[in-house]
Amino acid sequence: MEKSKKAFHIALIVFGASVLLAILLDLLKLTVGVDYKKVSAQVESMEVINSGTRKHKSTEYKAYVNYNGKSYRVQNLNNVKDWNRLKPDKTVDMYLCDGEIYASVNSIVGDTPMGRVAFMSIIASMIVFFIMIFYYDAYWKEKKKINNFK
Repeated sequence: MEKSKKAFHIALIVFGASVLLAILLDLLKLTVGVDYKKVSAQVESMEVINSGTRKHKSTEYKAYVNYNGKSYRVQNLNNVKDWNRLKPDKTVDMYLCDGEIYASVNSIVGDTPMGRVAFMSIIASMIVFFIMIFYYDAYWKEKKKINNFK
């Protein structure tokens, strides 16, 4: 019983540390300085691509805008709010950064290395959470088994 209890406590500590790290990295990504320019662009086309099976559907949003006579694909268009404001032949505010067009400043920040690391740390915290639950379950079953023998 001590082994599973110890493993659970270690997993709990690692989970707590991973959550704190994820929060810290998420806050740090907001301090990353990105150079962007707010521009007005005309929406050329929009496309919704549904893929996957009936149970596991995946939706990808694609939008193309025209800025200064050049067509750009809107990067990191994963926000429904950003998608809903894009209508064909409508002029909208976009953000130009490193030769790419983004729908919002948040999508620019999410595309930086720090933004990617922050996202991966959230995923890692979720994985550690499930590992912690596994060890908790093993500890609980072992404790229950010992109590039944008494």
